[in-house]
Amino acid sequence: KVSDLTGMTSSLNPSQRFSGVAQAQESVDIKADSSRKIDQIFVSEGQSVKKDDQLFSYQTDDLQNTIDNDNLSIESLSNDISALNEEIADLNSQMQSAAQNDKFQYTTQIQAKQMQIRQDQLDIQTKQNEIKHTQQEIDQSVVKSTIDGVVKAINDTSSTNSDGSTKPLMTI
Repeated sequence: KVSDLTGMTSSLNPSQRFSGVAQAQESVDIKADSSRKIDQIFVSEGQSVKKDDQLFSYQTDDLQNTIDNDNLSIESLSNDISALNEEIADLNSQMQSAAQNDKFQYTTQIQAKQMQIRQDQLDIQTKQNEIKHTQQEIDQSVVKSTIDGVVKAINDTSSTNSDGSTKPLMTI
């Protein structure tokens, strides 16, 4: 009991004093993703934080540029598909009036264009998945505290511990 330690009860002599160090029950190291750049740190050493308080954020400009480029690629691929479909329609109409021995060439050209359409559709799907993944990174660009506590240390350089491991960005 605290009252026993402070000498406020009759079981201890009031002249007895105790010294010691209070330690946190839990300490959390927050490591930064080494593949991303820190944009802003929202807390300072000694500051109290609650669970879900914003601690720091990553830069997202490059990620947004990637999404914009992927969207342009999708638009270009969609235009290519439209053009290929028009070419297929033209080849089909030309094939109708072509001599029987020329129809094989038209069929081969049509099949090649259909294969290119399938490849472009696959490329569009891949770009859409990349956009989804990149958007998730943007959405997770702000790192929040997982516990209530006090910011013990902030290491805003990428230094390492004596064992060679990367030091955490901050400790709560």
